[in-house]
Amino acid sequence: MAFITAVRNRLVLDFSWKKVRCREYLRLPATREGRADARRIKKQIEGEIVARTFDYAKWFPEGAKRELFTPTHETAAAPTFRPRPGVAGEQESVVCPRDLLRP
Repeated sequence: MAFITAVRNRLVLDFSWKKVRCREYLRLPATREGRADARRIKKQIEGEIVARTFDYAKWFPEGAKRELFTPTHETAAAPTFRPRPGVAGEQESVVCPRDLLRP
């Protein structure tokens, strides 16, 4: 749930994302037209949060919490694993020494 408030005649969007409270200025004046634009932005952001497609850096490129939500190179890279034999269609061959075999 997001809220729109006015601080010093500027509109602020107050919302929480990933359990962190965010308060971002919208650079809109606290007028009727500005509030209408803010409601439209609020609906878009709420929809993206519900759909889990919200990108904080896209909406607030100079936001105070940008570093908190922007993935670093280490976390953005997908882990790579070696394929395990027997899992991806490959089969291991087991070699048994001759002295362990019974006639």
